[in-house]
Amino acid sequence: MSFLLAESERAVDLQGVRPHNFLELGAAALLVGDMESKPKGQPWKYFGTADIPYLDQMLQPSIVTTITNSASVCSHLRAITASKHNKSGPRQIWEDSPVSTFRPRARPLFQYRHYSEQQPLRLNPAEVCEVITAVSSETYSPSANSLTISSRFTNNNRKPSIDVAVSVLIKLVIDMYVLDPGTAAPLTLSMLEEMLSSPKATCRVRAFDLILNLGVHAHLLEPLMTDNTSTIEEEYPEESILESEVQLATLGKQKIDSSGKLGNLSAIDNFETWILNILYETLLLLVQTEEKEESVWAAALSCLLYFVCDRGKILRKRLDGLDIRVIKVLIEISRQNSWAELVHSKLVCMLTNMFYQVPDAMAESKTPVFLIDQVDLIGGTDFIFYEYSLANLREERRNLYLVLFDCVLHQINEACNASGVSEYSDDEIQPLATLLTLADAPEAFYISVKLGVEGIGKLLRRSISAVLSRFSNNERLIALLENITERFDEITSSFTHLDKDFTHLMLVTKSYKFLESIEGASLRSDFMKSKLSWATLHSLLHSERIVYRQNGYTWLGDLLISDINEGSDVNLLSNLRDLQHKIAYAGVHDSSVASDVPLSIWLMCGLLKSKNNLIRWGFLFVLERLLMRCKFLLEENEEQKSKHSNASQEHMDRQLEKANAVLDIMSSALSLVAQINETDRLNILKVSFLYNLFIPQSNLR
Repeated sequence: MSFLLAESERAVDLQGVRPHNFLELGAAALLVGDMESKPKGQPWKYFGTADIPYLDQMLQPSIVTTITNSASVCSHLRAITASKHNKSGPRQIWEDSPVSTFRPRARPLFQYRHYSEQQPLRLNPAEVCEVITAVSSETYSPSANSLTISSRFTNNNRKPSIDVAVSVLIKLVIDMYVLDPGTAAPLTLSMLEEMLSSPKATCRVRAFDLILNLGVHAHLLEPLMTDNTSTIEEEYPEESILESEVQLATLGKQKIDSSGKLGNLSAIDNFETWILNILYETLLLLVQTEEKEESVWAAALSCLLYFVCDRGKILRKRLDGLDIRVIKVLIEISRQNSWAELVHSKLVCMLTNMFYQVPDAMAESKTPVFLIDQVDLIGGTDFIFYEYSLANLREERRNLYLVLFDCVLHQINEACNASGVSEYSDDEIQPLATLLTLADAPEAFYISVKLGVEGIGKLLRRSISAVLSRFSNNERLIALLENITERFDEITSSFTHLDKDFTHLMLVTKSYKFLESIEGASLRSDFMKSKLSWATLHSLLHSERIVYRQNGYTWLGDLLISDINEGSDVNLLSNLRDLQHKIAYAGVHDSSVASDVPLSIWLMCGLLKSKNNLIRWGFLFVLERLLMRCKFLLEENEEQKSKHSNASQEHMDRQLEKANAVLDIMSSALSLVAQINETDRLNILKVSFLYNLFIPQSNLR
């Protein structure tokens, strides 16, 4: 209503009424005007009488909504009119009427215009360059030639505001996208690549902050048309034909809004896809430039998870287009910097999913397709085995085992094709995969990979073959099982055993264990060969590449075990004690001092002197494998002796003595870690893991 009834029966414009008269007044104010000055002799004099006790309550001023909310007012008035028409007499009490039918329309918390409704920024090239410079620089100092320009992006203290510059840059990028997405993509990517090439880590981090902000602002690209009429206004069928027409118009508007909402969602999805493609290019650039800064990778991971996750779950389709090497590096960074176990587990889950291509909904076969090319991209199965050997969670081990299982199946089917034999189908593979899982094959092969135990595949084959005899095609299934277990043992031994290129060098190091034996070599060729062999082992242990270090760990572990596993049972126990004393001696003395400590122990303790935390971690890795293999040697020796003699107190004492010898080796080695004041999180966690792994042995002491 655009006017009010006044005492003079003339129209009074709303602008002419004093504001305080209508401050916080409700719908009744539209009828009675200023409630402090009611004219006498008018129909309004009966309001609030004893005959109509509820009317005052229904027409009370609202403290929620002002009179400018006309839609809510009209709804309230329609409710009053409908209730009045339902009564036979004008003076009857409206007992069935609701106390209040006034429902205020919800107001948005913020008022803004979506980007599609905004005009593009009008900045000259110099101002655009200044914005990019402000965002790309940690310390921004405009030149003398740009003082007039920079005033638009500085605060009162003449200090440039990076936050303002980032906001302006986001607006510029979205303006470019709205104008032409094809042209905006390379320009935006070029700008981000320039930020990632900055020597300052804060600038490289800001590149991913910018991408993340673009993803957030994508939801402000188009307005979402939501239907609020069902919760804010009610329509009454008892009203006039005009009201029915309004309802039909509202229904039509709802259908239009629904289609518009779908269109807006599609526009937002397209923008997010556009940003996601740019993000994947920048992540690949980090891999190619060998980015080492943890904060940069943390920002990159946060940005990635924002786009590929929905309600805490990773969307597999969103990973399409992402290079698998990005996830590989993220896993390495996660392990190096001791990120949360949950984060590392999710990264391993993402890695395993990227080895498979999920068929479309219209495809006949719903079985995921294994992508062997993805294995080649990460450098073969070595990285998978490395993560498999270090996995702490059963879920991680199961996922990585399945990838290795499919690698083996791929090799078998390739051999079948080469020989002209038909490939194994999914119906034949599925029963074997299920039986191996029930036999706990993921955990069995994990022990084989971690400790270098051989023959796990043969043990699994013996336990499963009897079950396969019940199948109609049991001969073909048994042949497939034999192929799988044999190839599993082969690829496992390729990781747990030293590469064949270093086998002859390891034999030389076993022959020349001490520095004195090298210097006393009778032939010059033997002298040079022995020095080359030990220098090669040292280079492998201190290499930056995981594969090389893994060969070094295997080589060094074999040398240490060979020193222990010589002689009879008496020598085994004495060798354990001797090893413990030599480790303690090598930790506090220099290798140049003449002693009976072999070079293998000097090299092992020398790992702790490295400034690289990954090299120092190698000491703990070799120690863990050494302790586990010593434990297996002792148990195997006890089993052999128990077959020939009955249990006695002497036998129990010898078993306790051997267990104490293993714990003494661990105690001496870890005391060296304490002496160097190790501060690296990963190494400290590894020390804690070793204590938790072997602490049950202390109950025997």
